[in-house]
Amino acid sequence: KTSDFDKYARGHATVYRHTMFRGLVALEMARRTNSKAHRRRGDNAIKKLRKWVTAGNVNCLSMLHLLEAENATLQPESKARQEDIRKKFDLAISTAGRNGVQHDKALACERAGIFLILVGDDFWASHYLRSAVRDYEHWGAMGKVQHLKENFSHVIDKNAGGNESW
Repeated sequence: KTSDFDKYARGHATVYRHTMFRGLVALEMARRTNSKAHRRRGDNAIKKLRKWVTAGNVNCLSMLHLLEAENATLQPESKARQEDIRKKFDLAISTAGRNGVQHDKALACERAGIFLILVGDDFWASHYLRSAVRDYEHWGAMGKVQHLKENFSHVIDKNAGGNESW
């Protein structure tokens, strides 16, 4: 079902971001609740982004990679599978970085870090969360930096090796 937003904002750049965030929320809710309806909403967002990328909209590529990584987190059965998921997040991060989309890069780092905390890999979680903090700082999102430091300092500081500025 098409939302009013999709109907009235068709063709506007915010439609792509709205689709990404709607998909991100749906996939997170699918992870938390195991709801097939949320999973379907996430899948629909991925399909839309894939269609736009296929049509030549490179601005959607890092968003697509992020949702594909999030979708993969719904079934992290083994360590090998977790490594594949980490590579999917790396693809989203590097694509956002190459395209100069600092906030998408930071978001992908944050989401990778959170996933890795959930599967018990604090070493890599700290790496991604420190990167998210740096990227959010670079972007000027100091409220987000504070949020990450307050909620994840136990992981961020764990493997910092004294190299951090805070």
